[in-house]
Amino acid sequence: MKEKTIVRAGEGGGIGAAAANRFSDKRRKAVVQSTAKIYEIEVKREWNYVSLSLTGALDISTARTCRDKLNEVLLAYKRNRVFVDIKRLSAKLSVIEDYELTKELRYALPSGVSIALVVPLQWTIDGEFIERIAIKNGVRLRSFSEKADALAWLKN
Repeated sequence: MKEKTIVRAGEGGGIGAAAANRFSDKRRKAVVQSTAKIYEIEVKREWNYVSLSLTGALDISTARTCRDKLNEVLLAYKRNRVFVDIKRLSAKLSVIEDYELTKELRYALPSGVSIALVVPLQWTIDGEFIERIAIKNGVRLRSFSEKADALAWLKN
């Protein structure tokens, strides 16, 4: 499945050091789209964090690609706080894939990153599982069912 990166000048730059310096507005956005799924990575300058929103059906390959793009943004913009919203996913990863992907976060993202994960109510147990695996592997991650709670934790 082909993916393309769209850089919208009115909303911000893409990902990478050159893009970080190209735009000076408050919202810098990198949107990667495909026919079946969309993820959006946005730098929130006012609160100094990176927002990742996922929509559609998620598979392990797309999740890893998304994680790698997120890593690029964190390094380019020198951020260490991430807000992840998966409430609009129509299908999630399996428990085994959750475990593998979460375990990989330790080495795939910069050290010291804090991740607030917002999950739908029906996936609360999955969010708690991801949280436990992350903590066990040295990643600071908390799962929440409400965006406001996640942002409050991320700010502190």
